[in-house]
Amino acid sequence: MSPIIRIGFPAALSYRPFQVVYVRLFYMLPGVDQTKTEKVSDLSKYKGDFMKPMLLDFSATWCGPCRMQKPILEELEKKYGDKVEFKVIDVDENQEMASKYGIHAVPTLIIQKDGTEVKRFMGVTQGSVLASELDKIL
Repeated sequence: MSPIIRIGFPAALSYRPFQVVYVRLFYMLPGVDQTKTEKVSDLSKYKGDFMKPMLLDFSATWCGPCRMQKPILEELEKKYGDKVEFKVIDVDENQEMASKYGIHAVPTLIIQKDGTEVKRFMGVTQGSVLASELDKIL
C-alpha cells in the first residue's frame, strides 16, 4: 500500500479540491526525524511540509555502504537546505515501514514528491546523480 491513504468522499465533496488536498496532506506525513532514529510504523504521526520533495534514506547502523552514503547525503542537505526534506530511516528499528516501501537492500534512497515515489536508488549513489534527480523535480 502506498503512503497515501485513500479515503472515499461523498459525491457532494468531490468538487471541493481544497478539502481533498487537505485530507491527502494530512495522511502523507513524513517519517523519522533525521537527527535520531525511532521506530515508526505509520507516517501519519509526523508533521512535515509536503510541498517539498523528500529524500528517504533507508539504512542500517551495521551497514558499511550506508556509512559511505551518509557524507554524500550530508553534503546534499547543505546544498538544498530547506528546499528538500531529508529523512534517515533505520530499517532495523522501522521494519514495518521498510516493508511498506518494499526495501530489500540497504542503502535504498527514495525521492518523493507530493507523497509519491519519483525515483529509487539501491546501493551507494553518487551525490551528482541524486542532485540531478532533485533538480528535475524542484
